[in-house]
Amino acid sequence: MITRRSPTVAILLAGIFMMFLFSVVSCSTSPDSSVALDVSTTKRLECADWRVRYCLANGSRIGTDADRAVLERLIRDSNEKVAAQATVAYLHTFVRVDSRFLRDHVDYFYRLPDGINFITTPDISSVDFHRSMLESVGESPAVASNIQVIGIIGDKHDAAVIRPFLSNSNSYVSYTAAIALARLGFADEAAAALLQQIKQPASDGLLFYQIESLRMLAELDMNSFQQALPEFAARVSHQECTTPARWWRLTQIAWCHGLEIN
Repeated sequence: MITRRSPTVAILLAGIFMMFLFSVVSCSTSPDSSVALDVSTTKRLECADWRVRYCLANGSRIGTDADRAVLERLIRDSNEKVAAQATVAYLHTFVRVDSRFLRDHVDYFYRLPDGINFITTPDISSVDFHRSMLESVGESPAVASNIQVIGIIGDKHDAAVIRPFLSNSNSYVSYTAAIALARLGFADEAAAALLQQIKQPASDGLLFYQIESLRMLAELDMNSFQQALPEFAARVSHQECTTPARWWRLTQIAWCHGLEIN
């Protein structure tokens, strides 16, 4: 026996479905307005002069909820200079980002490299272009830019072309490859790669990326971060490459998660 829903029930169900659909779509495309910001930050966000907002986008970030709220608003700024600067900061601050928005704004965080003559202007929003660049750029640190884009606009199948770069001799390239893997859906593998970099002997060229790897690890695997932080801090505390600025950065990261290293 076939029964029909009454028009009232059908309308109600349709309304619920649309509310659900809207919530799914909007959750990754709208900045969080519920996070409380200090008066100074709010005033800078609302300032009509784009240069003030630009400098706000250019500030140092640890990865707090407030940092996310600010940057996710600034990447949508009406001024493209502000939006581009904020997008670069956003990608460097968080593993989990609004990929849906970024796929439509690749030009905010990628520029064609100098010194390469293209027969036709490439489509920088095409993942095929960036895959091809992995082969043509080779061992150059510039390949990190293409790896980053693939992590945003690619899919899980692109993990195969990213993995070889985890062992790249350039710290920035290997770090970027790990973050790209996480964004493609391989968080556990990415966390393991970051840990491997963190555990390497610290050096002047590597320490910056080890500290940033720790910060990103906290977003992917808090337990591993809590275990790795005190061991790493004890190991690098008295090394020459651990400048006051780098130690302060490490301390900020610890404090952000309610931990102490001093």
